[in-house]
Amino acid sequence: PEADTVITKFFIGPVPENVRHLDKHDLAVFVQAGESASPSVRFSFTPEVRSRESFQAPCEFIQNSPESIFTQKRLATIRTDTGRMTLSGAKLIVTTNGIKNMREIATLEEQKSVLHEKFGLKY
Repeated sequence: PEADTVITKFFIGPVPENVRHLDKHDLAVFVQAGESASPSVRFSFTPEVRSRESFQAPCEFIQNSPESIFTQKRLATIRTDTGRMTLSGAKLIVTTNGIKNMREIATLEEQKSVLHEKFGLKY
């Protein structure tokens, strides 16, 4: 959905046949933005049981690889009662009830202030 679109339905179900990049046995979380819109897959998961160790390599990649988005720029995100707040580089994105608002945080000092005031982090 577009940033200013309100999500009207949110549900879990089997992956449709036309979604080829997911296994037909996976489950998917769908969102529907507007009554006339087609549902789209937002997340997918498999009911397969996995060990804690199976997550070690992906976690190390995310935290350490130069190819990971998390090592390429500053990123902080937190869930709120009505959505999410994210500081990504110099952009503060506040999502409230499915509606995104974005503003540029011009200076490093202002970014530090946002990290402290909004996320409880000291830079």
